Amino acid sequence: MHVGIEKIEEDAFYGCTSLRKINLKGVREIEADAFYSCRALADVEFGTKLDRIGQEAFGNCKSLQKIKMPSVRTVDPMVFINCAALTDAEFGCNLETIEQRAFYLCPNLRRIAVPLKDDIFPASGNMISLHPTRQYMWYNQFDSCENLTTVDLVGVERIHKTISSLLLESWRTEMIAEINRINQMLPINVPSTKADTIRWWIMRVIDRMEHFKAEHIDY
Repeated sequence: MHVGIEKIEEDAFYGCTSLRKINLKGVREIEADAFYSCRALADVEFGTKLDRIGQEAFGNCKSLQKIKMPSVRTVDPMVFINCAALTDAEFGCNLETIEQRAFYLCPNLRRIAVPLKDDIFPASGNMISLHPTRQYMWYNQFDSCENLTTVDLVGVERIHKTISSLLLESWRTEMIAEINRINQMLPINVPSTKADTIRWWIMRVIDRMEHFKAEHIDY
């Protein structure tokens, strides 16, 4: 795609089973089902302008293994549903919302990288958003991702700089333990609880960080 193309519209490449690689460097928005069932698609290069990926845009792309989306803000429902080969998903600091079942039926997904947001409750909803129905409410972004065991933080240099500035070594030790806790919990979580666990962990790390920063000022 040349730099003048800013939007991939709905169903644009739906079912292009021989498409293997695409460069989306100038694209700002990918609409629903844009690459649905492009089963040979293995290499997608996202640029630094992409803001939103629409529902099921890469659903059933069974050859896609790794994705890096440095600028995306919104991941709509079921964007990567049934991407059976997907192992690694990395976001950037702009991420605001991962909607319901975004990675549903991605059994080989092992690692995600997300920001530690201090605006975990933006106006548009939680970063890991809630799925409401009349009967129940749950977090299901990673349902059927039984191999998801690792969460890394993006912007980690800034986080470690904040931790190193804390006054007491015991505070620094506790913060490092809190950050590492998620990768001890996920391997023993059932898939249906992984999204909720990640959300709880983000809130917990932010809460402890703010607590120690306040203690530092009052000390």
